[in-house]
Amino acid sequence: AGTFRFAPHQIFYLLVFLFIIISPVVVAYALGYTINLHGSISKVGGIFVKSSEGELSIYLNDEFQKKTSLLSNGALLTGLASGNYSLHIEKEDFRSWIKDVKVEAGLVTEIRDILLVPDPIYLISATTEEAVLLSLAEQKTKDYQLNRRGDLLDLRESSGANSPPKTIATKIKFFKEVGGRVFLVSQQGFLAEFGPLDNSLETIGRLGFFIDERPFKFSAAGAYVFIIDSAGGGYLLENNKLKNAFHSEILWAYLDTKESKILLVRKNGLEVVWLADNPRQPFQKKGEQETVFSSQNSIKDARWFFGDNQHIVIQTDKDVLLISAKKGEDNPLVLVPKKVESINTLPDLPEKIFIKKEGINYKIEL
Repeated sequence: AGTFRFAPHQIFYLLVFLFIIISPVVVAYALGYTINLHGSISKVGGIFVKSSEGELSIYLNDEFQKKTSLLSNGALLTGLASGNYSLHIEKEDFRSWIKDVKVEAGLVTEIRDILLVPDPIYLISATTEEAVLLSLAEQKTKDYQLNRRGDLLDLRESSGANSPPKTIATKIKFFKEVGGRVFLVSQQGFLAEFGPLDNSLETIGRLGFFIDERPFKFSAAGAYVFIIDSAGGGYLLENNKLKNAFHSEILWAYLDTKESKILLVRKNGLEVVWLADNPRQPFQKKGEQETVFSSQNSIKDARWFFGDNQHIVIQTDKDVLLISAKKGEDNPLVLVPKKVESINTLPDLPEKIFIKKEGINYKIEL
């Protein structure tokens, strides 16, 4: 039997025909459409998954999809019909991560900063070096002293009776050294900053503080300072100018190391205030404030997990939890199912969470 061969012009026409047939499919797929088995066209979406861990197994509605890339630790799921999905992440020796994800037509839902927790979780005694760092972080300043008359004294160059301490300011109610800066609150409610290097004293202003015997709390990072007055009212300053004030009952406030957001800790909930536009989904704007956690149990403290600045460690009166800083990102994960004395995280040891029980410092490494 002879061999059938296409003439050159026939090959050309065949390629043109295939191009005409395939092009609409390719274009439709690029625009987020798919053609189902019945020949109808519908617009679809996708899910992008990103984690610090590699080789994660990804499931949708209990069906395996793929593993994340070894190089990027990410994976893209495409061609998904609009609707709600149960996203399930698995990795050996880690706890399962589950989240309900909504897929919208023509959009890719990003699930980034997935933090997997080891299973089981071990509490390991902190090393001597770690205990020293914790002690330094909690240590009160020894360079300045407030006497009973309200005089703030500079002890840095004092050497006893022959060299009495220099008075920095009078009629001071509270002071705090934080981030290499010294802030003062006068008995009349004025805020000032003392410059340790040049001994300067700058009056910032009267911000409307409520003052009684309950001490003020201060936190600072870069250009930002957050002050909590005696009633739990919060005051956010940027370059020593008041940017925002918050209603009362704030227990603690912590800035993340990227200076992009601040964590407000209340007795029964946590709020995140954005200090810069978030370039990732869900694209929060600077100044936006959102509640990320509510609890029936009393919250004692909460700290940023500095490993990614996207998760929060919470101490309640019953346990220690880990949550995402993104609203509705995942369910709280129990790290310690018992009451503890305190929690702490340190920017210098970003992957570690410190727990104090019975006077002993332990750590959890993530």
